[in-house]
Amino acid sequence: MKNEIFWTALGAIGTVFGSVATFLAVVVALWQTKYPNKKSVKMSCCDAMTYITNAMTESYDKTQKNKYISIEFANTGNRKIIIKYCYIQLPKGEKYVLIPSITPIERVEYPIEVDIENSVSIPWLKSDFLNYLESNKKLKRNRRICFCILDSSGKVYKCKSPKKVNQYLKDIKRR
Repeated sequence: MKNEIFWTALGAIGTVFGSVATFLAVVVALWQTKYPNKKSVKMSCCDAMTYITNAMTESYDKTQKNKYISIEFANTGNRKIIIKYCYIQLPKGEKYVLIPSITPIERVEYPIEVDIENSVSIPWLKSDFLNYLESNKKLKRNRRICFCILDSSGKVYKCKSPKKVNQYLKDIKRR
């Protein structure tokens, strides 16, 4: 009689563990079906991008220097991402859309397709950027600039500038 109760209890415990394991297997299987469609990005802002052209001339002084700020966007996920546009987030939900500048090595136009494990650089002439900051009174001077990218599905990716607005304005005065 005692053996019968022991084996019945042990069988019930085994059934409970088996049910829990089956439930966890179903949860993992459902999670894995969403994983292949996951978007993942790395985004940063570089405010010191320089393209040097005519590098074959005799002296460096004769080369033409082109200074840009650049939004670097890397697709680290496993889905292609289509960038509709890049913008600066202003107070009260306003946006200032950045029209990419033409650089000596590339021309970037919206929409931008970023394939799996690829990246794109969205350049903007630094002089245009500094002129915009100087003329725009809506940006708070003691905060970093929030750059945003909107993709075709409506998802917004954000990064902050390396400097605050007032630090960029000091750069203008030094020119």
